[in-house]
Amino acid sequence: MRERIFQQEIRDSVLTLWPSAFYHKLTDTPIFKGSKIRFSHPKPFDCFFVIEGVFYALELKQFRENAPIPFTIVKPHQIEGLLGAERGGGTAYILINYRTTAEKSGKAINQTIAIKPELWKKVKEAAKSLSASSLRFEQIKQWMFSSVEIERITIGGKRVWNLIPLLKG
Repeated sequence: MRERIFQQEIRDSVLTLWPSAFYHKLTDTPIFKGSKIRFSHPKPFDCFFVIEGVFYALELKQFRENAPIPFTIVKPHQIEGLLGAERGGGTAYILINYRTTAEKSGKAINQTIAIKPELWKKVKEAAKSLSASSLRFEQIKQWMFSSVEIERITIGGKRVWNLIPLLKG
């Protein structure tokens, strides 16, 4: 899965920034080879963490190179799961990570933005009215005007994503 690297970076970031936090990655529902049959409900989001009694739900997406990002990457049940976490008093975000390699673009890029699920729904509907089914990363940053850019920082010699702005909800 292409999100695996990004998921590990987020886990490491949470536990580096907040060593006493509880972090859990939800496991993917197995699908048997040659079948699309699931034997349990799909997971509502990728992972969650708890800091000082506050619940944070995250759906993580990673893209390489300059591929268009389709709105279908976040499934309706994931949006509902994230919105459900917010209704229950938690905070929820979709984190989109975009990275390129230096040999393809001349300069390596590794950027992440955090988007509230309600904003994702609104922009998806607006784009749909314009017959757009996907956006490039830079377009998402422009359209999702209230998204939060997550920067890389160094703590104790370790590079992590600065998730502190997400705590402001």
